[in-house]
Amino acid sequence: VSQSRYGAYLPQCQHLPAKRQWLLPHFMHEDFVYNDASIAAIQQQAEGKKIVLSVGLLDTATKQMDLLIAAVQQLKEPVYLILLGEECADTATLRQQVAAANMNHRVLMQQVPHPQLGNWYKAADVFVLCSPKESFGLAMVEAMYHGLPVICRPFTESKYVLQNQACFNEMHTAEALAAAIRQQLNNSPTAAEKAQRSSFIQQRYSWASLAPQYRQMLETIAGKIEPHNRN
Repeated sequence: VSQSRYGAYLPQCQHLPAKRQWLLPHFMHEDFVYNDASIAAIQQQAEGKKIVLSVGLLDTATKQMDLLIAAVQQLKEPVYLILLGEECADTATLRQQVAAANMNHRVLMQQVPHPQLGNWYKAADVFVLCSPKESFGLAMVEAMYHGLPVICRPFTESKYVLQNQACFNEMHTAEALAAAIRQQLNNSPTAAEKAQRSSFIQQRYSWASLAPQYRQMLETIAGKIEPHNRN
């Protein structure tokens, strides 16, 4: 996507002519499979509670899942927390945190194949990414593709990626994050709002939308390479 079309993105690149700048949005893999019985089983496991979902490495540094657990602990509302991702050295600490807070009955941690994530996105009520390091997360895009409200940190990049479609929160404390989650859960999106979020993502991050722009970019670059340098 040309910078001249969408405006400057990275301030440190502004010394370069706009015609030499290109954005490369990561397209979303639409390989999701859906099963109504699986979605119902997830919701049944939550026992009628609203579902808060996060997807990513089950750690405390990159994804800061411990902050999300602490925030859900602050909620008096019946909430079921689902953390999906690969286990690591921090995962045992997260499980200890859950057990110490007597939250085993309202927290699920496991890993599922990517195509099956669609069932979990459809079953959830809100998506949260607590990462203090990641300004762009495909899971945020995937969640919004499924119509979910997304809560994340207000990085410049995340604001660019999600525009006004997300709930941005500094997450300075578990209480602050809990308040943001509570607000989203108390304002369930309408079918029209879900469809609008999904359409926003499809227009910006689907391969069908990005493929012609990728092709244009590569053809433009190839056209400026000298023939003897094209090997």
